[in-house]
Amino acid sequence: MPDIADALFLDDQNSEPIGEKFVVFTLGDELFAISADEVSEVIQPLDITSLPNIPDWILGITSLRGEIVSVIHLPKLWQIPTLTKFTKPKLIILRQNNLLIALAADKLNEMVFLTEDSIQPCEKNSYFIANTFHNNKSLQIINTQKLFSKINSVVWLP
Repeated sequence: MPDIADALFLDDQNSEPIGEKFVVFTLGDELFAISADEVSEVIQPLDITSLPNIPDWILGITSLRGEIVSVIHLPKLWQIPTLTKFTKPKLIILRQNNLLIALAADKLNEMVFLTEDSIQPCEKNSYFIANTFHNNKSLQIINTQKLFSKINSVVWLP
């Protein structure tokens, strides 16, 4: 059976899904989603090098085909408790301009299509664009613009 990361960007040619495609992943018992348009790739964890004098939400850096990638621990960034065990860890790679980041995820869950009318704005935490429910569980959609803005304020780019 293929891993969901292997089929991340393969479209099912036999159906016509409605809505925007999202990558769903787990941190502890919580479900999060990022627009698939924002995801460059999903990979197995690489060796991470710790750096001195950086916020604790930056796990360190890694090299992906010669490019330096900052690895982010989202619960620490958001200052929320988590029981993240990293049982089937993945790194979700996002790119914006010259900045390449990897989000450490417990596991990759699935790809889902969500329609605009199924998504409700989130006002309690600016790191999330919206909340929705999927399979009777709360699904929080990440605001990648806000995420990159926070990381850009800390990470020096040459």
